[in-house]
Parts: sequence; structure tokens; C-alpha cells
Amino acid sequence: MKKLKVYLIFILMCFYGSGIFATHIIGGVVNYECLGNNAYKITLIIYKDCSPGVAPFDNMANLAIYKANGQLHQNLSMPFPGAIKLPGTINDKCGFTAPTNACVEEAIYTTTVTLPPSPGGYNLVHQRCCRNGTIINLINPGNVGATFSAHIPGPEKANCNSNPVYSKLPPIFLCANMELNFDHSAIDIDGDVLVYEICDPFSGGTPNDPIPNPSAPPPYNVVPWIAPYTSASPMASNPVISINAQTGLLTVKPTTIGQWVIGICVKEYRNGILLSEVKRDFQFNVVPCPNLLIADFIIPSNNCSNFSYNFTNSSYNAKTYFWDFGETNLTTDTSYSKDPFYTFSGPGTYNIMLIINPGDACADTSMQTVVVHPILAPDFSVPQPECFTAHNYNFSINGLFTPGANILWNFNNATPPGASTQTANGIKFNAPGTHVVSLFVSENNCSRTITKDVIVHPDVKADMEHQKLFCNGFTYSFTNLSQNATSYLWLFGDPQNPTSTSTLFEPDYTYPDSGTYT
Repeated sequence: MKKLKVYLIFILMCFYGSGIFATHIIGGVVNYECLGNNAYKITLIIYKDCSPGVAPFDNMANLAIYKANGQLHQNLSMPFPGAIKLPGTINDKCGFTAPTNACVEEAIYTTTVTLPPSPGGYNLVHQRCCRNGTIINLINPGNVGATFSAHIPGPEKANCNSNPVYSKLPPIFLCANMELNFDHSAIDIDGDVLVYEICDPFSGGTPNDPIPNPSAPPPYNVVPWIAPYTSASPMASNPVISINAQTGLLTVKPTTIGQWVIGICVKEYRNGILLSEVKRDFQFNVVPCPNLLIADFIIPSNNCSNFSYNFTNSSYNAKTYFWDFGETNLTTDTSYSKDPFYTFSGPGTYNIMLIINPGDACADTSMQTVVVHPILAPDFSVPQPECFTAHNYNFSINGLFTPGANILWNFNNATPPGASTQTANGIKFNAPGTHVVSLFVSENNCSRTITKDVIVHPDVKADMEHQKLFCNGFTYSFTNLSQNATSYLWLFGDPQNPTSTSTLFEPDYTYPDSGTYT
């Protein structure tokens, strides 16, 4: 245990002590509120590294206002209001505190401006360089700046609009391999429809011109992602980072330690018309968390034979377990085993819940869906053997399968050689003998192959040796010349004894008198 603590402390010292969060812009956003009479309150929020040796916030933050045609309407200078050091929030609930030697400050610049109605509206923009050089999802991040912008729609779309305001700030730190579900929703005082998405942050400014004055008009370049990262997948996460378009719920499970730049956008619609887009440019700092608690399990593979499944627990740092197998009509569909075995009542889609350390403050929950398919157990009956010339076999599938199953008959040396229907009639094999017939059935990622032997007898020929002259009484020994026969019935044609027969291969028979017998 002491070795583990030393190792983790060493990682954190290397991670933070090297100045990995040491400089520059961390993120920001621009908001505006219509006050009436063409007056707008403008709010520029900037997040910046405040570690020792880092340049302070600008005493005056420039905000350029452009008309839709790109003409500069006004260039504002907003005085520095002072900064607030943000608490080192982290998404850990099991006792690990965020690093204390990382410093993030927030400055909220505000001003009020009068903007008369203008076709196409106005674009508000602030640009500043540069970002932290230790960001790992950008190319040359220390030379990449940021553009924070907002659009005020023209009167042809909306009068006196206020853009959406994000309700909360995400945690500054994220635990590696721990899922974050964060409410990244915004509030719109106009009641407009909001749609959320992961998006590209904008770059802006350069090391040679870190404070453009005025800031440049649109359009803007997006940040230079380093492969394989993109706006849709900006950081190492499994599953991929995502946001619910309607609710703004942000979900990410980071897998790699480091600093990551991401963009979150909310689009504002009124009567189906896009009015504005608010882009929050932010930085996540993924760190190792020694008390990490993860509930997880492996979805069992599809069972084609019955409704029973083995569940494999892959949780981390769990002591106790509670499973609910999602049968809504049952209260007994639970287990406290680590790796339970459960038999479902029938086919269906079940929401499986695993809680580790239930009832503990340090608990975690994993939800996954298991689809239980109908049992696949097809079969077919072999027709009774017939002679080659007269044979005409019919095959039909039976057993357990659904009407939508894929079916494939293979008769090999026959006409027709195969079929893909439940019944296959009029099958004639091309020669006598034992033939292998196979039936392949697949559905719901399950498959079964049934193979059976089918016999076709050779044609039978009944024959006997022609009569030989005999003069020593009326007893005659018959010679059998038949082919491909396995049983025999002799009728001796004796009118005095018409029921006289034999089943011997070569019988003897004594006639009552001389004469011709058939």
C-alpha cells in the first residue's frame, strides 16, 4: 500500500510540478442580454491559468462588433473586473480531492452597448492568444489562440433577442476511466428551442499578435486537431464523448491522462429559424484517481439454446454487489453475487443494472441492455427409403425457429440441389445410395446446422433361372437370379394349393402332378 501511495504521488508531482497547467487561456464564452430600446448587456467570460509566473488578465479586454457585411461597427474596451479563483472540482465521489497546485481563474467582463437594428445582425468577437503548450489534442497548442464570439440576429429574424446562457461550469478535473454525466444545458430567457452538440473551438490571435485590436471579423479558423482527434471526437474517451441534443447531458469517460480542449455549442431556434450559436471553449484536465470506483460488467454473448446467461463482473474496487435483471413483472430478478447466473422468463429486451457497494456513499452504477432472443432449435425428419426410379422425397423443417429465420437446404447430389424455404418437395437424388442432407438455419446472430443421412435404394429386379428338365419326381429346386432384393415371396402357381408360398431365397417345391405352372 505504501508503494502505491508513493507511485501515485510521484505521478501527480510529475503531472503538475512540470507546469502542465502552467500558462494561458483555458476557455471562454460570450453572452448578451437584450435590455430593450436597442440596448444590450455584453458579458465576456474568460478562464485562464493563474499558476505562478503566468501573465495576469488583460486590464482592458477588447470586444469588436461587426455588421453582417464584415464592417467594423464598434470596438469596445471592457475594464478588468477582477478575477475569482475557481475551486478544483473533480468528478470523484470516493474521497480523492482535486490537485491543489493547479490554478484556474475566471474573469467576467461586462459592458452595455446600444446597437440599432441592422440587416443580418451583429457579430461580437474577442480574440486572445495563446493556450497551454501542454494540451495534447492540438498541433503546437502553445501557438494556438482562441476566438470567443456571439451573433445577434437581425430584425428580419428576431427583435431584442438574448442568447442562451450555460447554467453550470463542468468540473476542471476528470478522473481517468471514470464516467462523467454532466448537465451542460443552457437557459434561454426568450424560451427558444435549444439544440446541443460537440463542436470545434475557434483559434484566434498568434504569438506575434496575441491581443488583436480590433479582433478579426468572421469567418474563423477552427483549432488544429492532432490526429486522430476531431470536433466529433476531441478526446480519448470510451465510449466517445457525446452530448444529448435535446437535454444537454454531456457524457464522457476519459481514458488518457492529460489536458484536452473541447467545444460545446448550443444553437438557438425560433419557429424553426436559427438565431444564434453559443460556443463554450473549455479545457478538461484528466488525472489519475487512486480511489477510483468503477461499476462495469461484460454483456454475455448471445445464447441460442435457452434463456440462461452468465454475467461477468468487470468492476474495479468493488466490495459488494447488487444486480437487477430488468424483469418488470418480477421482484425476484435480483442477485448479490459477483458473477451471477440468471435465467430469464422469456425472450425480450432487459435493462440490466449493477450497483457496486450499494448503500455506500462511494457507490457506482452500470446500466446495460441485454436482448434475449427466442431459442433456435430447428430439425427435420428423414423420409422413408424408396427405390431409385420411383423415389420422390419431401422435406420440411420443424422444431424451434421464427418465421423470419434464414433457411438453407443442401441436398448435394440431387435435383434441385438446394432450397431456401421451410418445405422442399420433389427432391430426386442422382444415384442410389446414402446421401447427406444438411439444413442451415440462422436468426438473431444464432445459427444451427442439422445434418442427416437419407437413403435411396437401388431398383429391384426379380428373376429366376429358367426351367431345367427333371424326371425324378415332381420336386423342383428354384434358382434365384434377382438383384438388389432383401426379401422374397415365391408363389408356386399350384391350383391345387393356391396359397402355397415361400420366403426363402431359393426354395424347393413339390408339385402334385406333371403340368405347366405359372
